Amino acid sequence: MWSATKEAATTTAPATPKVITLSFLVAVAALSPEAVSGSLGGGGTPPRLSPLDDAIVVEGDGELEMHETDWTFVCVTSAVIFVAALASGYLPLVFRKVSWMFRVTAVGAGLLIGAGLGMVVPNGFKLFQAAQLDHNLPKGLGGFVLTLGLVTFLGLEHSLPANRHHCAMSVAAEHASEGEGRQGDGPISPAVSKDVEIEMEQSEGLRGEQEEYSSPIAKREGEIFRRRKSQLTLWMMVLHSCADGLVIGSVAATGLEDVTAVVAVAEIAHKIPASFSLGSYLMSMGWSNVGVCLGLLVFSATAPLVALLFFSLKYVISQASFQVAVAIILLFSAGNIMYVSIFHMLPEALKGAEEKSRSKREVVWLIIAGAVLAASLGFI
Repeated sequence: MWSATKEAATTTAPATPKVITLSFLVAVAALSPEAVSGSLGGGGTPPRLSPLDDAIVVEGDGELEMHETDWTFVCVTSAVIFVAALASGYLPLVFRKVSWMFRVTAVGAGLLIGAGLGMVVPNGFKLFQAAQLDHNLPKGLGGFVLTLGLVTFLGLEHSLPANRHHCAMSVAAEHASEGEGRQGDGPISPAVSKDVEIEMEQSEGLRGEQEEYSSPIAKREGEIFRRRKSQLTLWMMVLHSCADGLVIGSVAATGLEDVTAVVAVAEIAHKIPASFSLGSYLMSMGWSNVGVCLGLLVFSATAPLVALLFFSLKYVISQASFQVAVAIILLFSAGNIMYVSIFHMLPEALKGAEEKSRSKREVVWLIIAGAVLAASLGFI
């Protein structure tokens, strides 16, 4: 009897640690399934490469990590951008002189430079690194896409002389620097800057259109030319607004609300002078008030709609495809941000105060302050 009891004790004693270990794992499993899968070496959740992956990498249940505030945030951001662009575009219908517009451009240029270099580019490469390891993307694709985002719009804007929307952007700078328009000899309104006059003279070789029309036929041809040029300018700015929507949508898709907020503020500061300039330009080209309002409506609605459309792709395409799309589009958008801030907003802000030494100094400090402020948010 004693031997049987002793034998039973010796056979069951070694099993006690296993029972304790299994009981511990079962208890942990009830609290954290991911911890058990990791400790057992199972599939589980793939390791995070950066904090950004929390927004785009598959979670333990196989679904994208989504929060109820995601749609609210991107919808509010899109609505604010739409209202700001539309309201600023209507200003030329009421006011002819807006002396503070160059300050808005200066702050926007600084914010966009700081957000691009300090936040969007680094975060874009972090996302691309994660997508590259998961999906075996080419090594140099990230830098190529970043460069492509800059040169694409450079080529588009200068491929057709009559299609450069810089002529519309320059109106805001002239309003700010001079306060009053130039009195031209031709059919161009005083609200249009000298840059617009030069482009009107050079595009398609129609230099003679700046002279007074001596016949109804010549006048009609001039009206057709101006209408075609203004339509091309409008659609070029709409195309550029699509790129702005991709910027907002791709940044919002990362789930980083602080980055999205900075980029949204910078885009709003970019939209205000651009929309104001477009409204002034369309009025100077003889558009009716209804036509100007419709053109501004299309321009103002494009960026929010594209942002919402790209943001909604996370519900349509697979998680793997969306992860790659966000990484590539974010880098492409970073190149576009660099182009807009350095080649458009920065020169326009400096040009707006070039004849006033104190204002120019103020513009420089506003640009520096905006850039440092936006870049410093990367520490948060």
